[in-house]
Amino acid sequence: MSITSAIFRLAKNLPQKPAIILCQFIFFSYLLTRKNYRNEIAINYQKIFGFYQKGFWLRQSQRLGKNLGLMLQIGKSNKILDKTVIYGENILCKVMESNQSAVVVSFHYGLWEYLPQIFQKLGYDTNIGIGVQHDKSLAEEFDKLRNYNEVKTLKTVSEMKNILNVNNSSNRKKLLGFVLDNTNKTRCINLNEPWKGFSVLRTPFVLAKSARVPILSMYCYSQDGRIIVDIQEVKSSIELGNQLYCYIRKNPAEWLFWGKNDSKN
Repeated sequence: MSITSAIFRLAKNLPQKPAIILCQFIFFSYLLTRKNYRNEIAINYQKIFGFYQKGFWLRQSQRLGKNLGLMLQIGKSNKILDKTVIYGENILCKVMESNQSAVVVSFHYGLWEYLPQIFQKLGYDTNIGIGVQHDKSLAEEFDKLRNYNEVKTLKTVSEMKNILNVNNSSNRKKLLGFVLDNTNKTRCINLNEPWKGFSVLRTPFVLAKSARVPILSMYCYSQDGRIIVDIQEVKSSIELGNQLYCYIRKNPAEWLFWGKNDSKN
């Protein structure tokens, strides 16, 4: 077992407040020792805002630590729906009236791991398209985290295509979700926001076009003790980039600022 996976396991079993404190300490220590990532945070912040707010990486480590501490305890969130407010649920219902399935896209923003759990509990057949994690023990911890409430993780394009197949025997509405940024990818699509040249995973756009299903964007974050989910239909990659830009401008610390594929360190 790697050190990272051991920390994840510990955080999952601690009470919520100690888990958050542990994750905040881990993020702080990690960024403190990774000058290249601190540099990337500064570069990307400069691209978006036109200046760098000194010490932002410290504020981000605290926020991301809190978010990670909450996400790692998904298995304890039995009353997750009681704390959740969904804006745009009417959009989801409308697009699903004429479609048995839809592609959902999100980013490493806020409580992104909560999204599949919420919609699985709402009765959707929820699936996540994931890539390969080089740390096998960490991958196992992520799989356990994501597979709560019978959410399914898919690693091959053929599995993903099958989920979107309208002839699938399941009567449940199906969602296939992707987190677009910070992935190991060879084929990308350019959003040009939050900065010119910013690109993300291309796979969900190709799958949605091939299956003729809609694309929905979802953002999940905590606010005043509640879980907020925002749903919007995506008509183009430009529109998606503009959405992400607006969310980052509003709450920059919620977004993972490093590990972007087009950044130079």
